[in-house]
Amino acid sequence: MEEIMTSIKQLSDGGIPQISEQQLLIVLAVTAVIGLIICFFGVKIYRLFAVVSGIVFGAVVGVVVVLAAEVSGAAVAGVILACSIVLAVLFGIFYRIGLFFWALVISISIGETFVLSDSIVMLLICLGIGLVLAIITAIFWKPMVIILSAVWGGITAGAAIVRMTPFEDNPWIMMAVCAVLVLLGLVIQFMMKSREVSKKERVYSEKFKKNASMETEVEKARHLLEDDEEMEEDSSDEDTDDDIKILEE
Repeated sequence: MEEIMTSIKQLSDGGIPQISEQQLLIVLAVTAVIGLIICFFGVKIYRLFAVVSGIVFGAVVGVVVVLAAEVSGAAVAGVILACSIVLAVLFGIFYRIGLFFWALVISISIGETFVLSDSIVMLLICLGIGLVLAIITAIFWKPMVIILSAVWGGITAGAAIVRMTPFEDNPWIMMAVCAVLVLLGLVIQFMMKSREVSKKERVYSEKFKKNASMETEVEKARHLLEDDEEMEEDSSDEDTDDDIKILEE
């Protein structure tokens, strides 16, 4: 508790708080867990991605509104909060739009991870690639969410896990762990999606067979009714012929 209060005091004084090794391990452990969840179950929580992107971009829009309207005082927090809530709800409903912005940010952050340069040209290239991937995500969202979440979650979790070990200064081990997690995430998520598709196909097949069976039964019943009507007509014809013969006699 003393360490937390010290960190808060440092923040209030405008300084950067110094966290202890234990606090750092807790932060890394939480980061690793969140990264693993994203890496292995990203396609299952796609709406959460959309909602979070709505919150973030809503806050950005709120700041722009505050600056443009010259809002001051307690209304600043209210405007930013309102914009975040509105965009979070909208992105949650129209999740493809939310996933577009999510993919844009994730693609740019992944690109900056691999690009060891701060030049404007490289940043513009990352932005262009991110924009293309975001558009593709908005159209083909399921495979793109799997790919991006596996890469993003795998890199995040891998880096956090390695930093908790004595090999944190070894870049090759860090890259190897990240690569393994990314591959595992891709395999697991695509397998889950494949099972989901197979389950839907099986349910559809069972419904189709059931409907076909009902149609067959209806067709049989219709044939039976037609046969009964034909038998009744034949019987009435025979009775009419008998009556005619009796009258002729």
